[in-house]
Amino acid sequence: KLKEQKIDPTPVTLELHRKMASSFAPLVFVMFGLIFGLSSPRNEKLTTYVWVMFIFMVYYLGTVGMNALVLKGWSSAAIAMWTPNLIGLFISAIILAKITRQ
Repeated sequence: KLKEQKIDPTPVTLELHRKMASSFAPLVFVMFGLIFGLSSPRNEKLTTYVWVMFIFMVYYLGTVGMNALVLKGWSSAAIAMWTPNLIGLFISAIILAKITRQ
């Protein structure tokens, strides 16, 4: 309907995909939480906290960067909003598999 009225539907589709992808973001953080829970000793709470904040910042900046790519027209909303989740799940799955083998 928006295209018929000559209105750019990009912001609407971006918001829709952002909301859907952000509801799966806790899964990414749970995976990284498992990694830290299985690998770090109990007395390294500060180190774990710093790593968690770093991961959150990278995830947030990735989401903001992908948002900008969509608004500039360089990527589709579906691909861009799901990319940080997929990258985070891929990295955490590799690290978790490596930890569980040890």
